[in-house]
Amino acid sequence: MLGLEQLVQIPAESNYAIQPHPAYTAVQGQRLLVLGPDRRPYVQNSLASPYLDWRLAQADFGHLNEYAAIFRLSQNFAPQPPTYLIDEVGLLPELRYKLPAIFGRYQPTSTPRVYRFK
Repeated sequence: MLGLEQLVQIPAESNYAIQPHPAYTAVQGQRLLVLGPDRRPYVQNSLASPYLDWRLAQADFGHLNEYAAIFRLSQNFAPQPPTYLIDEVGLLPELRYKLPAIFGRYQPTSTPRVYRFK
């Protein structure tokens, strides 16, 4: 070895790696959708849609008054809706109104802002 460990102080992984969100520890190993910018819930869950990056997701979620955006959301979620939904930005009431067959089936859990598909 070159002995770089002694020359270069590399912080422990826990100091820079993404950590699970402590509020959502009850949701693990599930297909998940997070309505908002926090990606930490995905550490222990799987992505259930193409909407990982919240800024990019605004192409649809930011245009809920447009038919094309509602249609794309329907196409992305109708075949297999996420098991859990975390609503950080408060969009679920509007989604329930505009896509009731999909988002109307989410029920609140004991964790605030976390909903389970029924």
